Formats: sequence, C-alpha cells, structure tokens
Amino acid sequence: MTAAGRPGVLLMTYGSPASLDREDVHAYLARVRAGREPDPELVDEFTRRYQVIGGSPLIEITRRQAGALAAVLGCPVEVGMRFSEPSIVAGLRALAVAGVDRVAAIILSPQYSPLLMKGYAQAVEEAQLTLGDDVPDVTVAGAWHEDPAFVAALARRVIDALAQFPPPPRTQTATLSHEPVPSEPPTPASNQIRDSGSRTRAEPAPDPRLTPPSSPNSDPQSRNTRERAPHPPGRPRPRHPVTH
Repeated sequence: MTAAGRPGVLLMTYGSPASLDREDVHAYLARVRAGREPDPELVDEFTRRYQVIGGSPLIEITRRQAGALAAVLGCPVEVGMRFSEPSIVAGLRALAVAGVDRVAAIILSPQYSPLLMKGYAQAVEEAQLTLGDDVPDVTVAGAWHEDPAFVAALARRVIDALAQFPPPPRTQTATLSHEPVPSEPPTPASNQIRDSGSRTRAEPAPDPRLTPPSSPNSDPQSRNTRERAPHPPGRPRPRHPVTH
C-alpha cells in the first residue's frame, strides 16, 4: 500500500450482548471469557443488570461517533466490537469494500491498559488473516489520554456537571474509569488516569471549582473508581468481567 491510498478509520470497543435475552448475554460473556463457560449465576446476574438499564447503549453510541467523525474527516469510518457484532472483521471488511487501504484503528479508551488493550491488536491481526489479500494496512493508535481536545472536553463536561450544584468553597473531583486497573501499585493505565485528571484541572481558565485545595496539608484528590451497576442488598457480588 502507498501513502497516497485512501484512508479510513476503525473505532474499536468492547461490544455488548445482542439483546436482553439470557442466551445472548451468555454468548457475550463466553466471548469475553475467551470461550470459557460462564457460571449460570454469573449469566443470571448480568442478564438482570442489563435488563435494569434497558440494555447497553455502547454500540449505538459508537455508531453515532463514527458518523460524526466521518463527517469531520471526509473519509469512511466504521466500528468494530471486540466481543460482539459488528466485529472488527466486519468493520475492516466494510472499509476494504469502500476502497480504503490505510486504516487508523482507535481503541475508544483514552488510557492504555496492556492487560485489556493488547487484545485489540491481536483481534486486528486475526481479522487481517481472515480477510487475506483484501485487508487494508492497519495502524493501531496508542493512548490518547493527554490529547488537548480530550482534556478540554473532560473539563467542559466537569464544569457543566458542577454548574448544577451551588458553588461550594472547594470541590474534589473523582476520575471514573470502567477499566479494572488497580491504583496500588501504580500501573501505566492508573497513572494515565491520574494524568488525565491533573491535566483537566490545569486546563486554561478553569472553573474555580476544579482548582485543588491550596492547604499544604491537603492533597488534590483524584480517585480511581469503578462504575458499577446497581447491586441488590443481601446478594453476594459475583466476580465478573467488565460490563459495557
């Protein structure tokens, strides 16, 4: 492929069950677990959680992102789910049909966790083998947690959220991550999450509520927390992969 070829973009993320049916949730969990059969209790609990929230909006949101990005870039943009349809193979095939021969594949997680993200590169390689000679050249983008546009967007979202509350004398902001990354000992991903929080607070002309406390005995708080679906009291919480 030459540098003069037609470019395209593949947006990649986890995926979600095809429906709220228990069978579809079971199939999704089995793919997330690399083919290992999920426990029936785990399937029941995840089915309940997806039903509580009315199903995951992840795929539809990713499709809308792809449409918006295509309008800005003026080139084909497709989506590829790692554990569900539309798959990474399907996304690359659609780009090839559109005449694309150079693809920027972007993992829609700003921070890069080797534990999770290396699977995307493997999935791209497997898709290239499946497509054979028709496959475009693919470059998988790395972490983008420090990109100025991303940091500015984070700051705007935080400011908009804080505007819904009376201005307190000081506010501590938590950085939420759905990735299962431990804070101790620090990992590349947990450090990147902290970096995103620090850069958000340092965004030019920040809202004063984003300014960390100035007391020498106070440390700016930027906690990593995991977003969880509601869990009924009295029921043991199962060990499980990440829900999207």
